[in-house]
Amino acid sequence: MLTQAQFGWFCTPDVPISCDQLLPLAAQPEPCKLRLMAVEALEAAGIAWCEAFTGDGAAVMAGLGVALLARQAAPTSLSEIGASLSLPAVPGRPIILHSSVSQSRAAATLGAIAAAFRA
Repeated sequence: MLTQAQFGWFCTPDVPISCDQLLPLAAQPEPCKLRLMAVEALEAAGIAWCEAFTGDGAAVMAGLGVALLARQAAPTSLSEIGASLSLPAVPGRPIILHSSVSQSRAAATLGAIAAAFRA
C-alpha cells in the first residue's frame, strides 16, 4: 500500500447549493467506483440528490454540480463543501501499486514513485 486516499465533496465556489434542495451530483457514468461511493454515501445518509451531469470531471470545474473526489487529486480551484452542507464522510481507500517489473532501472523508478506517495 502506497498511501490511503481520502475523499471529500467538491464544487466551484460559485455553485449555489443549500441544504434544502436536491444535491446536484456530477459524476462519471457507471461503473465508476467514485460514483458508486458517492451515491451509496448520499443514500445511506438520506440526502436527496439529482444527477446534474454524467461525464468527465470538467463538469465540476464548470460549476455544474458537486463531485466526490480524492483530496489528493482535487483541483485547487475547487472548494471542499462537505462539512458546510453536512454531507456524509466517505471512508478512505488504499492506493496500491502492483508491479512485476524485474529490470533494476524500472524497479528503481517504481521505488521513487512509491516513496513520493508515502512522503
